[in-house]
Amino acid sequence: MRDQIKSDFAGAARLHLKRRILDALDAAHDFPLPPQMVEGEFASIWARSRKAEARRQDRADEGKTEDELKADTAPIAERRVRLGLCWASWAK
Repeated sequence: MRDQIKSDFAGAARLHLKRRILDALDAAHDFPLPPQMVEGEFASIWARSRKAEARRQDRADEGKTEDELKADTAPIAERRVRLGLCWASWAK
């Protein structure tokens, strides 16, 4: 039981640190994004969210219109593209 708790805590701490790093990276970089990349990422996120809705797994989105859901999804797609480009340029 102790080992499981340690493992769970380590995983949560790692995810928290990763999120903070990605938030800082996102906040530090603001540049024009390739529209096709954003559209592709948006389409990917949207398709996955529709599957989750079909399985009724995403309760936070209940009651929202499709336009509201799309408005919520667009910044996520932009963030992912921005972070992906930052990561790719750093990893070279």
